[in-house]
Amino acid sequence: VVFDFIFVFILFKMFWGEAQEIIPAARSGLDGLVNYMEFWNAVDWCSILVGGIVMAFWIRICFAVTGDLQTLIAEFPKAALDGLVFANMTYLNPEQLSSVIPRQRMEDQIQ
Repeated sequence: VVFDFIFVFILFKMFWGEAQEIIPAARSGLDGLVNYMEFWNAVDWCSILVGGIVMAFWIRICFAVTGDLQTLIAEFPKAALDGLVFANMTYLNPEQLSSVIPRQRMEDQIQ
């Protein structure tokens, strides 16, 4: 969570700095905006845009994995799954997973 806030702070700081540069340029009209939009300023705005998109996806993922999903995952046969993982000393492949809980049942349980 701390790193999420650091990311948002840095993104907001970039936005604030660029906004302080672009607003006076926009007041100068189209010529001011053309003079402002140099290569590195365009890179900064692309970084801000992509950072905002990443942040929106992260928020969406966080809301998707909280609540009911945790309860549904808790109903999986963890003891049997853990036993297979410890016995194999590796992750389960789809066939091994299906031997404990059929894929369709698992998908139905999550949805």
